[in-house]
Amino acid sequence: MSAKKTIAEYEAALMSAEFGSGPSLDLHGFSAPAALHELDFFIHQAIYQKAPSVTIIHGRGTGALKLAIHAWLRAHPNLVPYFREALDARQGGVTFAVVGDE
Repeated sequence: MSAKKTIAEYEAALMSAEFGSGPSLDLHGFSAPAALHELDFFIHQAIYQKAPSVTIIHGRGTGALKLAIHAWLRAHPNLVPYFREALDARQGGVTFAVVGDE
């Protein structure tokens, strides 16, 4: 088992997601339960494919979908050790996540 990574190491892993490479999942229009089902499958697939990071598009809306997604991500630290929203306001409604943690 590897040592816990630093935030700087996780941020470096998010760079590819922020620049548009790597897997992405658009959950616009999904109900929270349906979105979480899709998210679970997506995260497992990304880990299987050894993607270092992913992009999750939840939109801005009321914020309910974002809250549900972030709660799911927080509840699965072995699958998603680090995540955050886009820092650029032009990418609002997007969460970037590091998946797996070898």
